[in-house]
Amino acid sequence: MNAERFWAKVAPGRCPQEWQGYRNLQGYGQISVDGQTRIAHRVRWELDNGPIPGGLWVLHRCDNPPCVTLTHLFLGTPTDNQLDSVAKGRHKETRKTHCPQGHPYDEANTYQYGNNRQCRVCNLVYVRRYQEARS
Repeated sequence: MNAERFWAKVAPGRCPQEWQGYRNLQGYGQISVDGQTRIAHRVRWELDNGPIPGGLWVLHRCDNPPCVTLTHLFLGTPTDNQLDSVAKGRHKETRKTHCPQGHPYDEANTYQYGNNRQCRVCNLVYVRRYQEARS
């Protein structure tokens, strides 16, 4: 990888070092390296730290997809990435305020198990239908 070519596409933005070249639909920077399209923050990690170990991803502390600031990046598993998005309220399920039937996801009406939520009203309806079908 030509480091000069990489750094020519980096400038300050919302973060100290932000990708200014092409960005994909999710906002992550992309660059061609040896004929292959690579994600810019992964390339940045490899420039400073060498190859990324198998099964690990390069994650953002700052939640800014075009960021390539090394101190904002860390290694983690796909599970770490999901847990991080839940903890920061970015996961699509954590932003939902109501179940698909329109009941609120509030403390009184929500079962919480792990990262999953279930509506108590809908669960009660399901259990009653199940019991009726068995009788």
